Amino acid sequence: MKQRRNKSWMISEHLRKGIRNGKYPPGSLLSSSVQLAESFGVAPLTANRALNTLAAEGLVIRKQGRGSFVADKETIQDQPVYRIGIADTINYTSPAHIAAMKTFSESMIQFIRNMGHQAQVFPYSDIRDETSSQSDLNTLKGLLLSAAYHDEKTEKVLVKLDIPIVLYLRDWLDDAPFHQVTSDFAPGMREAVNLLQEQNCKQLLIFSETHANGQARRQAFLRELSKANADIAITEEVAFKERSIQGIEVYKKGLEMAEKIRGSSIFCTSDIMAFLLVQAFLDKGLELRQDYQLISVDNLEAENFLPFGRPILTSIDYPRKTIARKAVELLLSQIENPDDCRHIIRVPTRLVCR
Repeated sequence: MKQRRNKSWMISEHLRKGIRNGKYPPGSLLSSSVQLAESFGVAPLTANRALNTLAAEGLVIRKQGRGSFVADKETIQDQPVYRIGIADTINYTSPAHIAAMKTFSESMIQFIRNMGHQAQVFPYSDIRDETSSQSDLNTLKGLLLSAAYHDEKTEKVLVKLDIPIVLYLRDWLDDAPFHQVTSDFAPGMREAVNLLQEQNCKQLLIFSETHANGQARRQAFLRELSKANADIAITEEVAFKERSIQGIEVYKKGLEMAEKIRGSSIFCTSDIMAFLLVQAFLDKGLELRQDYQLISVDNLEAENFLPFGRPILTSIDYPRKTIARKAVELLLSQIENPDDCRHIIRVPTRLVCR
């Protein structure tokens, strides 16, 4: 799926640039989806998706039985340009945080600009401080809100804006007065439990974070474990506070528990913890898959975060780019066609085996 989305974007971006620079003048007939598929070496469905994207942006008019035509200049120029806010941190210093978080804001900016709109990133201080942010916030047509920015004080500021707001990066559903795009961990957790059963796992250790997202992931895993009626005994659970998951505490705990995990399986609610544990066990002479099994969550290695030089973790993929795209699409739909409903979109996860 990821590869098809990338190629669809490549085709739409190629055509978009051609329309903007005059290579494809207004009224001209574009290549058909079959012709584009042959030119770019993709399936016709992928090329058709690219044409539909341009049609949604107002750059192309698709006429059944006739083809896809470049919209006239007046139509293109008349397309409204929205100023979209993104409430997210962009100055990440930790490589792990860059891999885990930066994909969201970068993808959202790209999606917004590709659709001809403007994107502005707001730091937490601007969202939280009503007096310093109102002038900028009041010019927005909509806001994409990271769950890390959502608290009681920011909610009071944001509800006064009377604009569509989409909350993302929260692993559970809550009663916030905003639309929400979140991950659906059930499919990925179900695959993880099935894999443990295939591996004939009998003893399981669970490592989690105490913060809300970590506990939401833990509960999702336990639900699927219960549904499967798996003959797996949870021998121990360890929970770390948020500030310790990247530091020495996890590593020290791994050294302390190394002998206990020989022949067991481990479930971690984040790759960041998993990397530290793998290093601790390795320093004690234990090899992943040879001496123990481990499943974690996030699939950071797909974001090119490779502390061991190559992908090693079996991990539940967090669909960052899909969540970003769906959040942008939901926000734009509510800007253009607002309704009184609170919309919630759940993006399914999957297990990536290594």
